[in-house]
Amino acid sequence: MRSYLTITFLLGITICIGCLLSIGLYWIQFYLLYGVEGAKQFHFLRIVSRTLTVVLFFVMIVYVKRIQQKSLSSYGLANDEFRFRLLSGGFLLGTVSMSLLILTQVFLADSSLHNSPLQNKFFFDIVFQLLVSFTVATVEEWFFRGFTLQTLSQDMNIRSAVILSSLFFAATHFIRPVSHFYYLIPEFIGLFLIGVILANAYVYTKSIYLSIGIHAGWVYIVKLDKHFVNHFDSVFQKAFGGEKLLKSMVAWLFVLIILLLLRRYSDFLQRKNVSFLPAELEHKSN
Repeated sequence: MRSYLTITFLLGITICIGCLLSIGLYWIQFYLLYGVEGAKQFHFLRIVSRTLTVVLFFVMIVYVKRIQQKSLSSYGLANDEFRFRLLSGGFLLGTVSMSLLILTQVFLADSSLHNSPLQNKFFFDIVFQLLVSFTVATVEEWFFRGFTLQTLSQDMNIRSAVILSSLFFAATHFIRPVSHFYYLIPEFIGLFLIGVILANAYVYTKSIYLSIGIHAGWVYIVKLDKHFVNHFDSVFQKAFGGEKLLKSMVAWLFVLIILLLLRRYSDFLQRKNVSFLPAELEHKSN
């Protein structure tokens, strides 16, 4: 089965199961909260988004272990000696770059720092959001950069696989209610560029540990951002993004700088005679 057919088949199963479960969860929520004063129900599309993520996780486990008869670690989670260095280095790169982006917004008057003291929830979030960030990053990187990128590369060169997997990554982030779809275009561009960075992090290092670290670092700062910063619309919003950080041209510039840094890193590995392409992908890049 060609790679894109495999991915389409798995997504089809995930969507069918996920939508059925989402309908059930939505009606359970409606039944439990009906008539409860002040109760706020989750939007159906938000339930769908969360449910699809969980269902996809279990569908992939069954497919890889039962049908392919492979281990989950075969898709970029090899137990190599550099995994901690890549994970921690990626996390540092993600947290620093996202923090710099937020500080740039503050400096350019598109956001402001909180004047009130930190709430107790902040100290809880320091630990809780760290766990959430690494969990989300691990699941998404394993699927998009580990499984999807490797599978697509079986039928196309690595550059095409990076672009297609990044488009797919960006598209899956829009299962949510929106007022005007054209507002999503700038954010889609930002997410696509993020996908390109994370895909190249995998290609350059043979594993998804670096991409997990970068992804987790970005998510972590975004989750903690609300404790420090107020984002608001201004004359700079189209350039600097407002609340949706990835909608900004400045964010795109930051992303391109990170991509350049990763390219420099890969050049360093090549000068040290370290092969940065996985064996199964190396012939595709030539």
